[in-house]
Amino acid sequence: EYTFSVVTFGDTDGMAAGSTPTSPIVEALTVGLGPEQSHDVTMPGGVLHGVVRGASDGKSLAGVRVLLERTDADRPSVGIYGAMGGRVGETYTGEDGGFRFRFLPSGTYDVVAGGRNVLNSGTPGWSITRVRNVDVVDGSPGFSVRVNVQPAGSVAGRALGADGQPVASLGVWARDGQGQWTSVLSEVMADGNGGYEVHDLLPGLWTLAFRGQGAALTFVPGVMVRAGETTPLDVHLPQGIPLSINIGDDSARALLAGLL
Repeated sequence: EYTFSVVTFGDTDGMAAGSTPTSPIVEALTVGLGPEQSHDVTMPGGVLHGVVRGASDGKSLAGVRVLLERTDADRPSVGIYGAMGGRVGETYTGEDGGFRFRFLPSGTYDVVAGGRNVLNSGTPGWSITRVRNVDVVDGSPGFSVRVNVQPAGSVAGRALGADGQPVASLGVWARDGQGQWTSVLSEVMADGNGGYEVHDLLPGLWTLAFRGQGAALTFVPGVMVRAGETTPLDVHLPQGIPLSINIGDDSARALLAGLL
């Protein structure tokens, strides 16, 4: 049993350096006995393009990170894609602020502009902004989505364990006032001294979540973020309780376990 993914390279159409392709085709593939097996793929023809602009002056913004997340029931759910929250693509706007995703199957998508990834790629200072429920139809020419982003704020501080020492492998998540997480997987990691900073948040109230090796999952609600400012937030995480799961004779490679 394999996860089969078709990734389209070399089709950034003038996008900024560092753009990564979409991965719209994800299938479960069974390889049987025999020296060779054929598996043909027909790429879908959906297109989604748009532009990112500053909300205050309407100017196009270059180098802004843009994520594409599929939200309908047919979104990829095999293997690691099941844990990605529907994310199927990432790119960065070109000099004209434009972006484009191609080879998309019919479905409903969210476009998320702003923010930075784990490698700190993406133009800083612009709040993470989501455009919801964009319908894509296979074979249609597509239409333009305009995303207006606002100046962002951030939250920073130190995260320590019950013993007062930095927590190893500490991940940080952020959730807005509508209950939307900026990412299912943590894209912010603390340094060796427990220091962290969550960038590019829309002004308003946020909830931050922290979890690391040996420490319990800890939520801090009601964190006020203001544009152009960094909100200080030091946290102490209580000791976590180990949880063991017996999967019997099942292969661990096929198991995706999570706590909700």
